[in-house]
Amino acid sequence: IAIPAVLPASLEEAYQVQDAVIKKSRGVAGWKVGAPSPTADPSCAPILAGSVMTASGAGIAVPAVMAVEVELAFKMAKAIPSSNTAPSREAVLAAIGSAHLAIELCATRFAGGEKSPPMALHADNINNFGLVLGPEIKAWRTINSETQLATVAVDGKPVVEMKGGYAAKDAIRVLVWQVQHIVTRRGGMPAGTVITTGSWTGIHWMAPPAKIAAAFPGFGAME
Repeated sequence: IAIPAVLPASLEEAYQVQDAVIKKSRGVAGWKVGAPSPTADPSCAPILAGSVMTASGAGIAVPAVMAVEVELAFKMAKAIPSSNTAPSREAVLAAIGSAHLAIELCATRFAGGEKSPPMALHADNINNFGLVLGPEIKAWRTINSETQLATVAVDGKPVVEMKGGYAAKDAIRVLVWQVQHIVTRRGGMPAGTVITTGSWTGIHWMAPPAKIAAAFPGFGAME
């Protein structure tokens, strides 16, 4: 679709658009969050219900133009209800059930694609089309964001091999921010919520059909 004549003037207004979309959908299965640097404020978007999948040999219907990102996602085992008081870092860590290698599927409704205005993309759930969960990473606390390699292959051919490519550097910082945001501003966090914490490979656009493989060498692989 064309870029709307009137766009959100701020992240807060973009979040209001997201909330309106949530109300017209089946709800939320999770959230995507990221930050462009270790000190920048994070931003987020919902992953709508029905859009979190488990990696398997089955095909996934996607748009004609889409992109993938390799990420570290967390499945939250404990609910934290809506509150005016943000949960502590310790409470967020205690709510983690498991961590997973994940592939975010990205697409935008706008004709301008990824070059659309930032507030338009934020209102459009920051390009999220879905999230594919891979294997659990039990030793996720030992991943070093400065040195960890992350890879993407398309139809068996490597297309991204990036070391230290995680811009936010600290996945727990953005995870804590996201849970605090959900609890204080978005109605609380149900048990089972999935939170993915930003790309380790940048965004790679392609034209499907394709077989996508991703890996954190030493920790897990998926396709």
